[in-house]
Formats: sequence, structure tokens, C-alpha cells
Amino acid sequence: MEPTPLHLEEQEPKKAIRAATDGLGADVVVDAVGDPGPLALAISLARDAGTVSGIGAYAGRGEVPLGLAWLKGLDLRLGLANVIAHVDRVLALLEAGKLDPAPLVTHRMSLDRAPEAYGIYDRREALKIVLTP
Repeated sequence: MEPTPLHLEEQEPKKAIRAATDGLGADVVVDAVGDPGPLALAISLARDAGTVSGIGAYAGRGEVPLGLAWLKGLDLRLGLANVIAHVDRVLALLEAGKLDPAPLVTHRMSLDRAPEAYGIYDRREALKIVLTP
């Protein structure tokens, strides 16, 4: 089965996941945001004995339904990309001109075209898009 992206504002994630899985929940849910809110949603969307992978850069404290994760027997995989450990070094390399991020930016668009930019990114037609006001 192909991955199914969901637009959180245009769709109801729980309803869409339940409909697509005969009420079981998703085998794997990925939170790439790095915030407790989406991580909590990911936990609620996963099936029993499913996997929740949090690849976003989490910082600070937050509340997530660990009891629900425990009851479902979820495999929680967090911290696969330790971005925070490398931020200072990367910023220093950028400032010193030793690291050029320009090749990563494939598109530049105005902020009012953000929905279009997300569509381009979702279709994997862009690597990084810079939105400017």
C-alpha cells in the first residue's frame, strides 16, 4: 500500500485513517514536525502494536499520551536525526562561507503562494522552497 499524505486542515485525520484501515489505525505514523501536538496525534492514529516515528527536531518539554502509547504497545522511535547537536557547527560553517546551502534551494516563491509551494513539495518536484513575504 502506498503512503497516504493527509492535509490536517482539509481532512479529519482520524476519520480518514480509520476508513482506509477498516478501523485498525495506521501501521506506521511519521511526525516530522517536532512538536508534542502532532506527536500526540500520531500516537492516536497508530494501530495496536504499530510504530510512531518522530523525526522532527523536538526541543523542550511537552505532553504526549504515553498511557495510550503503552496501551497500544506502540514502538516509539524518536531522535533519529539529532539536529540540535549540529546546529551551532552548521551555522558557524554557513557564517564562515564554508558551507553553501544554495544548491538545496530549488524554488523561491512568495508567501502568498505557500499552498502551491506545498503542492510542489508534496509531488517531490522541489528539494527546498524558500518562501518570502
